Amino acid sequence: MTMRKIYFAAAIAAISCSSMVAGQRYQAQSLKIENVKAELSSVAAKVETVSAKSMKAPAKAEAVTDLNGVYDWAYRNLLSQASPTELTITVTDEATGEAIISGFPAGVKINAIIDVAAGTVSVPNKQDLGEDANGDPTYFYLRPVSDEGNIGTGASDAEASVGTITGNTITFPVLDVWAIGDSWEATQPLYWCLTYANELNKQTEKILVGIGTVSGDFFFNMFVEDSEPTDYEVEVYKGEGDDTKLLVKNPLKGVYQALGFNGESPDMIVDITVPDNVLIPEFSLGINGGDAHGLYYGLSYSANSNDISTTPAANRISYEETEDAITLTMPYHSMFLWPSNTTSLYYGNSTVVTITIPLEGSAVKVIGGDEVNAPVEYYNLQGMRVANPAAGQLLIKKQGEKVEKVMAF
Repeated sequence: MTMRKIYFAAAIAAISCSSMVAGQRYQAQSLKIENVKAELSSVAAKVETVSAKSMKAPAKAEAVTDLNGVYDWAYRNLLSQASPTELTITVTDEATGEAIISGFPAGVKINAIIDVAAGTVSVPNKQDLGEDANGDPTYFYLRPVSDEGNIGTGASDAEASVGTITGNTITFPVLDVWAIGDSWEATQPLYWCLTYANELNKQTEKILVGIGTVSGDFFFNMFVEDSEPTDYEVEVYKGEGDDTKLLVKNPLKGVYQALGFNGESPDMIVDITVPDNVLIPEFSLGINGGDAHGLYYGLSYSANSNDISTTPAANRISYEETEDAITLTMPYHSMFLWPSNTTSLYYGNSTVVTITIPLEGSAVKVIGGDEVNAPVEYYNLQGMRVANPAAGQLLIKKQGEKVEKVMAF
C-alpha cells in the first residue's frame, strides 16, 4: 500500500465502479444491509474467514514465543485502498508477553500484549507511536461505533482490542475498527488504515499440488469489455497435513494481465470439505486502479449463506479427483463479486469456469521412512542446495526419505 494519505470521507466518495456500469446485467441481488453494524454482523455470521495462505491450525500455543511469526492479515479496509496482506508478530518480553505488530505502511509498529494462559492478544487503544519512516507523527487507536452501527470520529473509550487465539488464528471482534493516523483528536483525521472483520492467520508451509489451467470467464467480463478470456496457468497448493483446503496462487492472473496490472492478485482458498458443494470464502480481488476500478471481493454462492446446503444445485462448485487430475468446476453464476462501496452482489462468471490440475509428475510423493526427526534440506529446482530460502521461492524439501515441493516463507 502506498503512503498516500487521504480523508476517509473522500476515500469512500472517490471510489468509482464505472467498470460495473456495463456489467449491471450481472447483478445478482442486493445485500440486506441497513447500516454498518448490520453489515459487519452479516459478514461475521455468513463468511468463515480463511486466510489465503494459512491452512490447518495446530494445537493451542504453549508459550508466548509460539506467537512469533508472519501472519496473513484478513480484514476489510474501510478506505477501499490497496492494503498490506501480511503482518509480523515479534515478542519483545517473554515474561510480560509484550510484543510488537509490524508490517504497516511507513514502518509503523503497534504494541500488543500476549496472554497465552487466557488465549488472548490485546492491542491497547490510543497508542502514540512516535514518528513514522516519513517523519510524520503517528497514532494507533480504536474508532467509536454506536449501538446503531455508526462509526464516530476520534478515538473510542475502549481500553484495547482483544483478539482470541485459536491455534494459528487470532480473531479480533468484528466491530473493533482499527485506525492509524496523524492524530486521534481531529474531527477529520487522515488515515492509513481503517479496518474491521479483523483476523490474523499464521503462515504455515504449503505443498505444491500442481499447476492448474484456468478456463472460462472468471470475473473477466466484469472488468474487460470487448475481449474474450484466454486460458492461463496457476499454482495450486495445500497445507501440510490438511486435505480439506486448496490454495490457488494469483487466481485472477487473466484479469490482471488484461488490465495491465503489475503484480499478483490475492490468493484464493478453496474449501473442498464437501466435494459437490465447494465453498470459496470471501477474498479480495485487489483491483484498485483509480477512477476505473474500486476494491472488490469475490466469494462463492455457497459462501453467501449461513448454511451452504441451501446453495442451489445449479450454482454449486464441485471438486473431482482422479488418478490423473483434479478438476474444480464452477458453474455459470456460481461466483459473486462484491464492490466494496455498494451493498450489491454481482455474478462473477458468465460461463462455466474450470481449474484443471494434472497430477502425474506435478507433485512429489512421499517415499517413506521416519522423517519426524530427520534434518530438513532445501534444494532449488535445478538440484542445488539452498541454505537460506527466500520468501516465495519454490523449492524441493527433503527430510529423511520424504521429498516434496514447497514454497518458502
